[in-house]
Amino acid sequence: MNIVLKLFAVLLFGLLVVACGGNGDDGGNGNGGNGDGDTAAIESLVREFYSAFEDGDGNTLAGLFSANCANVEDSLSEALDLVGVLGIEFDLTGVDVRNLQGDTAEAAPQGTASIAGEEGPLGSEEDYNRVVKEDGAWKIADCDFFE
Repeated sequence: MNIVLKLFAVLLFGLLVVACGGNGDDGGNGNGGNGDGDTAAIESLVREFYSAFEDGDGNTLAGLFSANCANVEDSLSEALDLVGVLGIEFDLTGVDVRNLQGDTAEAAPQGTASIAGEEGPLGSEEDYNRVVKEDGAWKIADCDFFE
């Protein structure tokens, strides 16, 4: 595996953790879920995450995280710099949502990412992680960016 593919694999792992990860804190408001509406909102959250990464929009990215992730900005800045330097492009073709129960769910991105002409998957069967609903909005719950 060449160095570009190695960097690609490391970056994708970190992005997947951020996009869909859970830290065990539901952060929810206890209002419960409404099925299709929540599924669509979770899909929108993951799509917005990847779009903001491609656009280099750190403010939007920071707003996608749970209130429990108050210190995520430094990690986001580093990740945005890396995405910009490597010229990574995402082709998010879908978001698979499962285990939607009240204000928690698991989601996984579907599609590919490319760097220097090499493509790799955004997710796999093992990449389902939690998102949480806070104050009526779905948020990314993983605060341990790139750990």
